[in-house]
Amino acid sequence: MPFNTKQNAAILALFGVIAKETYGLDREALHATEFVPMQTGVAPFAGSFSYKVISDVGMAKFVADYADDLPPVGRFLKIESAGIRTLAISYAYSNVELEQYLTAGIDVSRDDAVSARHYIDKKVDEVILIGDADQGISGLFNNENVTVVASPNNAAGTSTKIKNKDLSEIVKTVQAMVDGAYNLNKGTITLDSIIWDHEAYAYLSTTPVSAQNSTSILNYLKEIFREQGIVNWNESRKLDEIGGGRAVLYKKAPTIVSYILPIPFKQEEAQPHALHYKVPCYARVGGTIIKNIKGIVYCDGV
Repeated sequence: MPFNTKQNAAILALFGVIAKETYGLDREALHATEFVPMQTGVAPFAGSFSYKVISDVGMAKFVADYADDLPPVGRFLKIESAGIRTLAISYAYSNVELEQYLTAGIDVSRDDAVSARHYIDKKVDEVILIGDADQGISGLFNNENVTVVASPNNAAGTSTKIKNKDLSEIVKTVQAMVDGAYNLNKGTITLDSIIWDHEAYAYLSTTPVSAQNSTSILNYLKEIFREQGIVNWNESRKLDEIGGGRAVLYKKAPTIVSYILPIPFKQEEAQPHALHYKVPCYARVGGTIIKNIKGIVYCDGV
């Protein structure tokens, strides 16, 4: 059932409205782009992005007046490359649906367009956080170069899990992460963000400090670790997929870590195919790159 020129214009206008509505949707409960700064300067259709992994070395010292033996500061630089891949999906409307829209004023459902946006966003979130092994992409939560700090045992020696520790033991666990980071960077980087898996975060946010104090353990930790620089406390169920219980402590800064997303969700114009119109949707994503591995630690066993 071919459409005439006027009808085709009306169909394309309809798809333009649907696209605008879809672009305006929230990312629901997806938070990866809030956890990590975005990497700028990436060409939209580049096959990869090269970046420098930096490790500062050097030490200042006292010198005499007019001294010329000033100690140099140096940087070990290693060039790494992150692959960028295309995610794609589509939605479609049949000629029958469009004919009903044109002749009877029956509006078309937006459900498939909304789903297309959702599934692209969901996969982008996943790639930023845990990468994609098949595509050789790593995420914020599973970079093999990051130092792992073991969660200390509870006093009874029976468990390293947060839910099996009292308040003082939980404090020691977070402090072990802070100290692990300090041992890496000698205090040159203040790590400000921590992400827990769901089990640990749920326990911290719902368990009171004591029978006499209804303040949650989480709020107590926020207060006492603010002085050591941790100001962002979050959870991600994607950490559950790592297995074994993992928390991530890092500095949320583009000099330390950033995600590669040169093209977020995008829709092309509707294309006629046999007896339907198809709308291709896609994004281009390269996971998360860590430029300074001294600005992040994992803690396993929480």
